[in-house]
Amino acid sequence: MFPPAFSPSLSFLGLPFKVAPFPQFELQAKLVARVLSGKAVLPTREEMVRSMEARDREMAASGVPTRHFHMQGESQWEYNDGIANLCGPDVARTSAWRIKMYSESGGFP
Repeated sequence: MFPPAFSPSLSFLGLPFKVAPFPQFELQAKLVARVLSGKAVLPTREEMVRSMEARDREMAASGVPTRHFHMQGESQWEYNDGIANLCGPDVARTSAWRIKMYSESGGFP
């Protein structure tokens, strides 16, 4: 969401796919607003790069092409909760009912 070399002045929202989009994009928007207003702090650039490299390694080990970097599926819940954690304690984590609804509507196997 925040390219390490240009954060926090540049951000990209809405790139993930195979997700429940609106709840995730709302969380992304909250984080951008809080970071730009000084109410939330991003990880260091080095931490962001390490996180991206770790995801690249996980994908390679699973045989997933890097062009699917933004495909989340079931991993969206951990991602969303990570964004909520960065926003602060007043932002709710993913509710169990939302995960169940997404799963039962054919969101992922």
